Amino acid sequence: MQFGRAVPAFAVLLSALVTRGAPGQSPPAVTLGFGVDTTQADVAAIVRTVSAYFRIRGAGHAYTPYWSAREQEERHDYDLTADFVFQGFGATIAAVTPTGSGGEYVVRTLFAHADSNGASIRPVALQRLYAGRNPTGAWELSSALPHLTAGWVTRDVKFITYHMPAGWRFDEEKAQRAARFLDSAAHSVQVPRPPHIDYYLAASTEDMYRIIGLDYFIQVSGPAGARGGKSFPNDGIIISGDPELGEAYLHELAHVAIGVEFPEGTRNTLLNEGFATWMGGSRNRSYAQMIQGLVAYQNANPKVDFLHLIGGEAGPGWGSDDTDALYATGALIFDVVNTHFGVWGIKKLLGVRGRPNRAVEPELREMLQIFQSMDDWWRTETIRASKRLQP
Repeated sequence: MQFGRAVPAFAVLLSALVTRGAPGQSPPAVTLGFGVDTTQADVAAIVRTVSAYFRIRGAGHAYTPYWSAREQEERHDYDLTADFVFQGFGATIAAVTPTGSGGEYVVRTLFAHADSNGASIRPVALQRLYAGRNPTGAWELSSALPHLTAGWVTRDVKFITYHMPAGWRFDEEKAQRAARFLDSAAHSVQVPRPPHIDYYLAASTEDMYRIIGLDYFIQVSGPAGARGGKSFPNDGIIISGDPELGEAYLHELAHVAIGVEFPEGTRNTLLNEGFATWMGGSRNRSYAQMIQGLVAYQNANPKVDFLHLIGGEAGPGWGSDDTDALYATGALIFDVVNTHFGVWGIKKLLGVRGRPNRAVEPELREMLQIFQSMDDWWRTETIRASKRLQP
């Protein structure tokens, strides 16, 4: 997924699309919207449950009595919205409304950035959770995904179960390609292939967000924000919001191929997205095409050096070209390391700990014995890869 840098909060939030949010994130301040009437006993109890859940350290991943026990047993990432919304923004419970089914409610919470004077509100996400009573009578929360896809059609292709809305034109050839790719990607890094994948097909990024429980989430303006994908490697879940890629979203499949052995929460954006781009391309472009784009980017931006790019400091505004260059640079790193050291080098790189992208530089210098400036190395290796990958 792409992320922007128009304002610092925007960059931090969108980085959650590709890397896990910090489990120690401070709980959001919770307020109530105008329509939330806590004089109603059920509404008041649900508000208390939601507020208590939001205060849990590691909400979305850590065990809690406030969430469905069954979903917590089924998925490590039981709250698929957690890493999108728990980024330090204030939370306003905007609505608690009955679904009309068995005493169940929908809880919508707005996460937003507000200036200190309250004059400027920037919405980040509108989260949708479901609330129902457990066997003891206590209220518990659950994810939107099983509720919103309950009536979808399923199709099994080898070890992948595809979930699609009625009327979806299923592409068997792409599905077979996806299964082959996942086998190949896992084998290339010598890790076990995930035994089963649940793969959801959506018509757009907006639809993708909605089924995981985000009725609204920040999107990049223009065509670049209309399509994308998201994976939850710990649970073998892929959601494709790009009909053109559809059943074979190779970039997200690459994330899932190694996600259990090398959890994405331990890696930074550069390595996380770099590996997936090297293996599966990005936005329907192959690694070779991404490298050609990186050559063009370097020529057009002679003052942007390696450290500025990976540090998110390419310029005053971060656009899709900068994101593509970042992903391509990460892919280039894996390509060079693989050329020198093979699988051993790839695993060593995937094992690098450190959330800031710049944590990669000293590791690269040591592994590859780089004595020149990183910018010279970056531009030289890009040209070499470009020539080698030309058809």
